[in-house]
Amino acid sequence: MDRLAAWQALATPEGAALLERLGRREEAPPASDISRLRADHAPDMVAAAIELSLARARAAVKFGDAAARLWADRPGVEMASSPAVATWKADRFHRVGAHSIDDLCCGIGGDLMALSAVAPTVGADLDPVRAWMAGRNSGAPARVADVTTDPGRASHAHVDPARRSGSGTRAWRGDDLEPPLSAVAAMVAPRRGAAVKLGPGFDLEAGALGDAVEREFIAEGWQLVQQVAWTGDLAVDPGCTRATRVDLGCSRAGTPQDRLPAATRAGRALFVPHPALERARLVAHACADLGAGELAPGLGILTGDRCTLPDGHAPWFKAWDVLESMPARERDVARWVAARGGGIVTVHTRGGACDPDRWQAALRGPGHSPMDVFVLREGSALRAYAVRRIGPE
Repeated sequence: MDRLAAWQALATPEGAALLERLGRREEAPPASDISRLRADHAPDMVAAAIELSLARARAAVKFGDAAARLWADRPGVEMASSPAVATWKADRFHRVGAHSIDDLCCGIGGDLMALSAVAPTVGADLDPVRAWMAGRNSGAPARVADVTTDPGRASHAHVDPARRSGSGTRAWRGDDLEPPLSAVAAMVAPRRGAAVKLGPGFDLEAGALGDAVEREFIAEGWQLVQQVAWTGDLAVDPGCTRATRVDLGCSRAGTPQDRLPAATRAGRALFVPHPALERARLVAHACADLGAGELAPGLGILTGDRCTLPDGHAPWFKAWDVLESMPARERDVARWVAARGGGIVTVHTRGGACDPDRWQAALRGPGHSPMDVFVLREGSALRAYAVRRIGPE
C-alpha cells in the first residue's frame, strides 16, 4: 500500500473503525497497541491513522471543534492558516470581485476552505497526499501539480511556498523557499492580483514581487502568525505595510518608518507595541498620539507621561504605569518588592538584557501580591522599572 492509498483507506468504513479504536491521541500509542492494530489492518494504514489522530489533537488549538473532522498530518497543521486568518484573507479576494482563484501549494487546504467559499477555487500541491487532504477538507477541487510549470489560469492566486526544508531548516532567503520566490513572482505576474503567504520574520526584498506590493503582518491576539504580500488589485495600499489583528478585526496601515523619536527622559508610563505593529514598522506613527518616545535607541519600548491609551490604540499597545525606577540590581529590586508585599514577580525584558527566569526566582517576595518588573538595557546600564498594567490584560 503506497502512502496515498493508505490515507485514502482511512476514509472507508474500515478506516473509520480503525480511527475509532485509536481515538484522539496526544502521543503515539505504545508498541504493543500498534502490533495489535497491525494484526487487523495494513501497517501503512495504521501508521497513517496514528498520524491523523495526532494531527487532529494538535489541530484543536487552531481549528477548534472542526479539528475532529480535519484530514491532516502534523506538519500540515503547523503550516496551515487558521480559519480566522484564512477568512480574513479570503474576504479581500471577495471585495475585489475575484471570479476565479488558484490556491497554489495549498497544503491541507487551510486557505482553500475559505477561498472556495468566496469564489471558484482550485487547489494545487506537489504532494499527492496533501492535495487529497485539501480536497477532502474543502470540498473544492485539488490537483497534483508542479506549480512552477502548471500554475493554472485563474484571475487571482494565493501562493504558499514552503518555508522549511525537508530537514526542518527555516528559509530566510527568497531562493530558499520552495518554490523559490523568483518562480512565485512569475506565477503571480500575469494575474489581476495575488496573495503570497510568507513567514512573519521573512524580509521581502524590494521589487521581488513587483513594485506595487502591500505587506500585511497578521496576528491572532498578541501572536504574530503570518505575513502576506498582496499584489495587483489585491494591494489596497501599494507601497505601504499593514498590521492586522484578526481576533479583533482591526488593521493599521501606513508608510513604514524605522526611526522612532527619542525620549528625553523616562516618563510615568511604558508602552510596549504589538509585534505586528513593530514588524510593519508602524510604531512611529503612534508616538505623537501617545506623547511618547523610545526609551533607548533600538529598544522599541516607548515612554511618556500619558497614563491612558488614546482611542484606537488599545489593540496595539500594552501600557504600564511606572511605580518605581531603579538601577537593576537583583538584591535592591527584591528588597523593594518585599517591602510592598510582593509575591510572584513577572519579569519583562528585551534584547537579552537579563535572564528573566533567574530574575523572577530572585525577586519573588514573601507576600501575595503579583508584581511586574521590566529589566532593560539603556546604553551601558541596566535599569529596572516596577510597573502596574494600565487597562485590560
